[in-house]
Amino acid sequence: MTAPGRLCIASLILMIFCTHCIAQNLNATIIDRKSGIPVENVFVFFDNSSIGTLSDENGNFSLVSAADQFTTIVFSHLNYQQKYIEVDKWQDTILMIPRPHILTKAEVVAKASPKSKRRWTKQFRTAFIGADVSEKDVTIENEDVLLFKVENDWLIASSADPLRIINQKLGYAMAFYLNEFRMGPESVVEYAGSVFFEELEGSKKERAKYKRARKKVYRRSSRKFFKSILERPLHELDYSVGYSKYASEQSNFVDFRPLDSLTILPLDSNIYQLNVADALTIIDLNIITAYQRGDLKTQELGMQMINEAQTREAISHLWPRSNKIIFNKYGRILNARDVEEFGYWAGIRVGYLLPLDYDPN
Repeated sequence: MTAPGRLCIASLILMIFCTHCIAQNLNATIIDRKSGIPVENVFVFFDNSSIGTLSDENGNFSLVSAADQFTTIVFSHLNYQQKYIEVDKWQDTILMIPRPHILTKAEVVAKASPKSKRRWTKQFRTAFIGADVSEKDVTIENEDVLLFKVENDWLIASSADPLRIINQKLGYAMAFYLNEFRMGPESVVEYAGSVFFEELEGSKKERAKYKRARKKVYRRSSRKFFKSILERPLHELDYSVGYSKYASEQSNFVDFRPLDSLTILPLDSNIYQLNVADALTIIDLNIITAYQRGDLKTQELGMQMINEAQTREAISHLWPRSNKIIFNKYGRILNARDVEEFGYWAGIRVGYLLPLDYDPN
């Protein structure tokens, strides 16, 4: 089953099924699993954050964060397989596995013409960075490391090296460790990976521009929505929320039924569960208002009132296979593998990513 704007794997919120985490001060020693020798210069970072460090000559490192929103630690080294460890399964000794032979660009795309490579790179960039993000704003500096192949009408991309991405709009330099990328028929895109953020240096004017752009992205994000429903009743928020049904013959969601409230169950001090009976539809009324320049009450808002442009930017659908969405106090969805996204949030790609330690205040 496919639909326009569908994102089958929620980018960057993957491999994360977490229990409660406390403020984090993590120490360990990294060694080669085969030789037992300490491994120096392993880059260790909280996934999807700006917090990282390198292991020293004895393989030791310390990773510190005052926040508790991070769930996964990433270990990266050119000569070793990338490793992930969840914070609640922390170990004092980290074993790194030497990297096996990696197919070279010549081996993977030996039969691909330069024209095909250029076409695939362009398709990758549009799907990965975002169709509405200009190359002037966001640049992949090392596109040449990408390897492509086509299987059963799916374009598959991989890279042994992290993609170096410069986001001039949000003010970040990013290292994206691509684990998976597939683009198939009907605009279906699946990708997974880990990302590390660094602040771009800029003038006072540029830093102010970054701040405004980041706040705008955050205000439209699922993180903002889920954090908001923990803080205030639904009727006080600038969202219209309800259930919709998926009509396969129309490849769309129909029969929007507004909700007056949401029942949120605490699973832990910082973890919550939202049970849903159908696809959860979230309409951002701030975006609707920006288009229509008027006040729209929840009960007056029907799908038929929203044109195509507004739908793209204002409406998101979350369809969990297990009929539940689990999220933490920061608004991060923790069972993202179980939740299919459609609509606006599904279209948010790497060009609009913010680190988990981003603070809008």
